[in-house]
Amino acid sequence: MQAPNSNPIQSLASGQRYRVNSFDLGFINVHPVDLLVEVKTVCYDTHELELAPLPAAGGAVNETHVQVAQWFRESYPTRSKDDCLLKNALAFERLVETGAATPEKLRVVTPYAGS
Repeated sequence: MQAPNSNPIQSLASGQRYRVNSFDLGFINVHPVDLLVEVKTVCYDTHELELAPLPAAGGAVNETHVQVAQWFRESYPTRSKDDCLLKNALAFERLVETGAATPEKLRVVTPYAGS
């Protein structure tokens, strides 16, 4: 059994990218689209998280992408971990845990060992 203040997963890391549907992030008044967000900073001591949306794959941008990007620019900076799940590391981890947010596979570049 875990202690009440323990951090069960702690799997988020700066630079990690997650694919998530806009509806699962709470954007319910726009057409749902898949988004790619990146963890900018995460602190498990304070449970604070900073995410950033990334451009749509292939450059296909629609109205929802524009509205979500605008929200991240204008509203997200004024939010706290107490009133926004996208600022709360434990809440976002729950989205990962349930499969609503899936980590992108990181490409590992292996240096050429020749010559």
